[in-house]
Amino acid sequence: MSVADRFPPLCESRVDVWLLPACRWMADEDEISSVLSPAELDRMARYRHEQRRLQYAFSRLTLRRLLVRYTGHSYRELALGHTEGGRPHLVCDAGIDFNVSHTAGLSVIAIALGRRVGVDIECRSQTIDALGAARVAFSPRDYQALCAVDQQETADTFFRLWTRREACLKAAGRGLSEGAELVVSDVGGRLTPGVVDAPDGGASYAGFRIEDLTLGAGMAGAVCCSGTGWSVCLHAL
Repeated sequence: MSVADRFPPLCESRVDVWLLPACRWMADEDEISSVLSPAELDRMARYRHEQRRLQYAFSRLTLRRLLVRYTGHSYRELALGHTEGGRPHLVCDAGIDFNVSHTAGLSVIAIALGRRVGVDIECRSQTIDALGAARVAFSPRDYQALCAVDQQETADTFFRLWTRREACLKAAGRGLSEGAELVVSDVGGRLTPGVVDAPDGGASYAGFRIEDLTLGAGMAGAVCCSGTGWSVCLHAL
């Protein structure tokens, strides 16, 4: 796989989101062992299903290939670390932030310059107890917004709000069990993306904005990024 000459240099006004569908997943064993870190190899080995191991390996290799292109550094210089809260980041100070998400049949990588970024994707399920899950995980305002939609739209709306919430938590470096105060539906429950609201003291989310991703039937996704004046550019491998 080559990503050379597939995109212009990264700029602060653009968040690049790379789509990695299952039909493109392939990884050479020698490259896996030479490029991935011991921690990544250990995590890959813990996946019980071969397809999940391949998905993880391909997404981690593709992340490094993209970062090599964006930064101009070599693989050796691209050490990946984690904050105290477990958020991944580039150890070298290149001003670039990234985030990765996986679901069945698709992985995505979001990369931003000079901004914090988070991304989340999910396969929509029509059988999920959406209201039950939202009652536990969502803020009261988001739960009320979900309750207000037509019943036939409940599941799709749940996943739209869920991916927005997860993308925001990942961008802010908060744990996925946190964010009870986070509001990702617009005022009045209009469900349009925009500036994140956390009225009950959510300073961690100040200045973040959300955009939904268009991923096709059966998929929901969202990007959350700090600041304004940016737009999403989708790339398909």
